[in-house]
Amino acid sequence: MSAIHTILDMAVDSMSQLADANIVTGKAVQVGDKTIVPILKLSVGMGGGGGQGEGEGKDTKHANAGKGTGMGSAAGGSVQLSPMAVIVKDKNSTKILKVPHPKGSFEKLIDKVPGFVEKIKAVASSN
Repeated sequence: MSAIHTILDMAVDSMSQLADANIVTGKAVQVGDKTIVPILKLSVGMGGGGGQGEGEGKDTKHANAGKGTGMGSAAGGSVQLSPMAVIVKDKNSTKILKVPHPKGSFEKLIDKVPGFVEKIKAVASSN
């Protein structure tokens, strides 16, 4: 197995240990007569790459430059938990309360697209 495969296998194994059912639902917390259970979104991302080379190089400043082989590989990953909602349960009712999220840059851009498209149409039709 190549070094990059070994690195990626180790990274995936480590991340999969984090992604279990308790993380998605969180642990219930008792507050007075209410039980609160957080609902979380789990996002996992990873990437990796590698390469190798051999042969003569163009570097002539050093005696052994470009006369050999080389290999490099790397892997990286990210795990993110975002609160989405909470379940609030008491003896009389159960409610799901959504956690508000401010819009990110991408969502703000999408919101502006319809107005932007209309402006482009107006300019194009006036010519």
